[in-house]
Amino acid sequence: MNGRLGVVTPVYNTPDRNRMGYLVDAVDSALAQDIDYTFLIVDNGSTDEETLDFYETINDPRVRVERIGRTPEQKGTPSVSLNFGFNLLFNEGHSAFCYLHSDDLLTQGSLERRVNALGGFAMVYGRMGYYDDREVKVGTYPTRNHQSPDVMISAFPHHSSMWSRKLMGLMLSDKYRKGEIFGLDVKSCEDFDCTLFSRKIIERGELTLGFVDACLYVWMDHDGNISHSITSFEHEMDVRYIYRKNGYRDPDGSFLMKNLRRPGFWLPESVKQELRPLKNKINKFTFGFMFNDSQLVDMDMDLYWFRERDLVP
Repeated sequence: MNGRLGVVTPVYNTPDRNRMGYLVDAVDSALAQDIDYTFLIVDNGSTDEETLDFYETINDPRVRVERIGRTPEQKGTPSVSLNFGFNLLFNEGHSAFCYLHSDDLLTQGSLERRVNALGGFAMVYGRMGYYDDREVKVGTYPTRNHQSPDVMISAFPHHSSMWSRKLMGLMLSDKYRKGEIFGLDVKSCEDFDCTLFSRKIIERGELTLGFVDACLYVWMDHDGNISHSITSFEHEMDVRYIYRKNGYRDPDGSFLMKNLRRPGFWLPESVKQELRPLKNKINKFTFGFMFNDSQLVDMDMDLYWFRERDLVP
């Protein structure tokens, strides 16, 4: 076993779906981490020449690029790339695992903090930031019981997760999904599917969950996000399907109860962003009963902290 952390970044860029600006920043935020690890970029059939040329410019011994084929029936999620990457890293003997989407950012010290916290835990996670071209806010969920698997619901900060080798081995085993830890059967929410699958294995094996009380990851909201490419109704159907698939009940209950606790959850993301200050006020007024997963607070941080650093170790 090589004892190293392995980080997977899935990429799929085409001339019509070019997210090069986000990709460069994502890679730079990973290379600026002060830790020795394997950074595996899995390209799932990109046809954008700028993206392919960019790989040739990366000069860091921690980086590897694997290009895999793409089939016409694939959905828009990065599940194929993530599954490929985690299976490969596990078979190579890596001891810890996490991912970074190609349009998001790692915060300073993100990897080192999680590796240090992992210890004897099966999995650790932290807080997530959200950026919408105007400001960065950080999610406050969960506010309590941080180490209970019960917090692993749809509001969980999925992208901040890091898995131990023990848990990853169970998840990849033939006993369960045979290497498919990110579902291939949904149009969105593949991260949530992985979270619930992780929860199921943690609970069955009486394993432990750790928490880092710091913002570890920033989700970049933009028009190219998967959440903007499907309707809110489709997203909701994926969420409900994922709960059933993994053997859990939606904590919001029926469609009627979800409308009571989260009225307007079906609205477009752009509208929900504008209403977020009002949602936060309602959340406080109802002592967390309504909009229990939407509390975001302002965060003063240097989003592009890595741009002034020498990225060659």
